[in-house]
Amino acid sequence: MPTVYHDEDADITALASETVAVIGYGDQARTQALNLRDPGLTVVEGNIGDAARARAASEGFAVFDVTEAAARADVVMLLIPD
Repeated sequence: MPTVYHDEDADITALASETVAVIGYGDQARTQALNLRDPGLTVVEGNIGDAARARAASEGFAVFDVTEAAARADVVMLLIPD
């Protein structure tokens, strides 16, 4: 039988002192970036110069080129299309 984890099983404090870079800002990346930022984690956005990058900036994220965002982060989430 598989193990099922729930919200109460996660300890967000493990990331409290870390910077998370979310690379991409499509449907999946935007949702995850917002969910990480909401409890107070430091999230930076890495993206190319497109409408998604502008949207991330307008929603309050520090936005950088992909390589710069990754360099600033302790944890990198790659959420771009195949």
